[in-house]
Amino acid sequence: MKKCTELLKNGNKSLVEIRETDTDKVEKYVVCQDFDNSKAYGSKWNMGSYFDVWGNNSAEDMMRSAALYLYGINESKISFERLTDLAKVFMAELRGYVDDDEEFADVLKSANITEDEAEFFNVKNIVFPKLYKVINATLKREQYVTIQVVVPNDADEWSTDDYIENKEYIEDAEDIESEDWELDDYGVEEDGLTKEEFKSRYSANTVWNADDIDNLDEY
Repeated sequence: MKKCTELLKNGNKSLVEIRETDTDKVEKYVVCQDFDNSKAYGSKWNMGSYFDVWGNNSAEDMMRSAALYLYGINESKISFERLTDLAKVFMAELRGYVDDDEEFADVLKSANITEDEAEFFNVKNIVFPKLYKVINATLKREQYVTIQVVVPNDADEWSTDDYIENKEYIEDAEDIESEDWELDDYGVEEDGLTKEEFKSRYSANTVWNADDIDNLDEY
């Protein structure tokens, strides 16, 4: 006797496994139309394509072939792993034929390579280099110092400031206390810069941390 089990369904098509009940071994797989397991064997479906399990055709291989057939997928004769190995070889050859990183990136971008694909082939840093921006940062800080001021006894304490001259020399006071600089405001000067573009346009004379450009990824 035969035992039929519907494994997959695509519209009115089904992938059916057929087993021998005596041995519980898979005999074949069939991709058929209008499967009805309530009917007698031989009448359960219409128009079937059969994938027999015998010889070197294992049940796993036949089920896979039947599933691909069910969904209309044409399986490549070359494995994905082999195609990947070949692609890496071709990528290395291409890298040797172009003159510089920019030309190499242009070739791959013309093929619509994605960031994930570029990362897979270890060329993401060339095709999609990290970009940078220059910020105009306004800093502020507060300083505190206590000085003694002599004023008339009847003077209003709030008018003490009127009696303090030569304030520019307060910077020399020994007990001056300074708070750390804090970011008060900012504005983007330029963004979307590659590392090379930044180095060609800016220097330590204009950008506070220009010398750190090669280490910014570590922050």
